[in-house]
Amino acid sequence: MNADQLEAWVFPITRRGYDPEQVDVVVAGAVAALRSWETGGGGAAPTDPAGPDESGAVARLREEVVALERRLDEAVRARSDTEDLRAHAEARATSLEAELRADRERARAELDLLLRRCDEAEARAAELAEALEAGAADAAGGGPDPADEGEEPGRSTDAWHAVGVQVASVLRAADEQAQELVGEATERAAEVEARSSAEAAAQRAEADEYAAQTRLAADDDAAAARAEADDARRDAQRVAAEARRQAEELLVEAERRTVALRAEAVDATRALIERSTDSYQVLAALAESSWTELARRLDELALVLDAAKRQTGARLDLRLDVRDVLEVLETHRPGEEAAAP
Repeated sequence: MNADQLEAWVFPITRRGYDPEQVDVVVAGAVAALRSWETGGGGAAPTDPAGPDESGAVARLREEVVALERRLDEAVRARSDTEDLRAHAEARATSLEAELRADRERARAELDLLLRRCDEAEARAAELAEALEAGAADAAGGGPDPADEGEEPGRSTDAWHAVGVQVASVLRAADEQAQELVGEATERAAEVEARSSAEAAAQRAEADEYAAQTRLAADDDAAAARAEADDARRDAQRVAAEARRQAEELLVEAERRTVALRAEAVDATRALIERSTDSYQVLAALAESSWTELARRLDELALVLDAAKRQTGARLDLRLDVRDVLEVLETHRPGEEAAAP
């Protein structure tokens, strides 16, 4: 990993409660160290200062952070599933309550129907009672004369008695039927009420038990998710501390390598300057000796010319060309005089 890659990498652990500024400071120090290796002269490659161990540690750190985020996402999904189960239990309890209310409404409607039938039976019994009272009044004195109709008095009385007996039996039957209907309605209403209450209690108990189980499961899941989140947080803190330690070690190693490289560069520059100074001094000494030899040769040449002038009496041109001087120097190199006869 080079400096650009490290600088472009965003640490996800800054979203888990850690101080982003502190992480940025550590990462910035590591980036500065890597850039110093990249821009430092004559040093090793940027990936060499800390070796492959730090790159592997950074890769492992990234994998651990990704794994921690995956575990946290799973915990959040488990918590969401628990909330869905709780909502399902509440919806089921609400539907059961609606069904119980509907059953009670049906039972109340059936009870009202039975009560109406009882009222109708009582009304018919009242009509029969009125008819019986009217017949009894006619039998007592307001009815037709048996002599006028040509009937015997005893037979008329027996007929009215038979009618009264029939009416009484009808009234008793109507009363018994009404009582039976009232008893049946009351019994059926009590039965419906008891059945509705029992079903409501059973459904309520089932809903409460399901809600309790769901709540316990949700609490267990929440506790497990909380414990897992705590473990993940501790792991993230440990990973962050390890990353901080590695970054600090990397920074220290970078500083040490930078100091060493700077010292090496200073030593190399000093050695180069010293070698250049020595070479310059040698060249200066050679140049000085060459100019000294040139002056001596020119002096010798002047003496030779003076001697030739005195011996021959000829007029000699002492304006020599530089090429002539160089030819004289070539014929009189240092070291050749000793070899000459």
